[in-house]
Amino acid sequence: MSTTINIDPSAVNDLPPPKDFADDSTATGRRRPRVPYIILKSCVCIIALVLLVEFTDSQRITANWTVGFKVENPNRRSSISYTDGGEVSVSYFGYNSLGETGIAPFFQSPKNSTTLVVEPKALFRNISESKAGVAIWEDLQDGVISFDVNIRLEYQYGNGGKHKENYLCGDMELFYAPYDPTGFGRMRQRSKSCQHYTHN
Repeated sequence: MSTTINIDPSAVNDLPPPKDFADDSTATGRRRPRVPYIILKSCVCIIALVLLVEFTDSQRITANWTVGFKVENPNRRSSISYTDGGEVSVSYFGYNSLGETGIAPFFQSPKNSTTLVVEPKALFRNISESKAGVAIWEDLQDGVISFDVNIRLEYQYGNGGKHKENYLCGDMELFYAPYDPTGFGRMRQRSKSCQHYTHN
């Protein structure tokens, strides 16, 4: 069964979960539930350059992201309640987060998937106010910019205890028209599996 929230129009066929998402058997032979699986389906970033003062190098860079991803419950028996939702943020290499937004609570029955589309809000009025601004502008001249999408989920299996997981959808390449003062970039990959790690 599949539930969609803000359907992503560019969604494509699913990718199979990697092997490290298989059930783990305990000493008693019982299996513990598997963590949710995330596939990044789409990412669009519109970058605009504004000349603040004519005939000078004073420029302002702004950016708006739209990120689409699918969350899968791979378990056959366990439902998952995302009671506290989570968060999506966009970063550029080792720099701090450039934009972030929350994920509303939702519920998944066993073997259910949910597609979400979110719009991370810029943490800076202008990206040029951050150290990443100059580097992003230089990459835009070459027509390729790589961003990282970080996703945090807070959830519980059935009536069990709460869990937190972080997912990294790293090195996501967006393509632009080189030397275009305003850019509309899309992912090179049609979809991308995200790696998870436990949140401390």
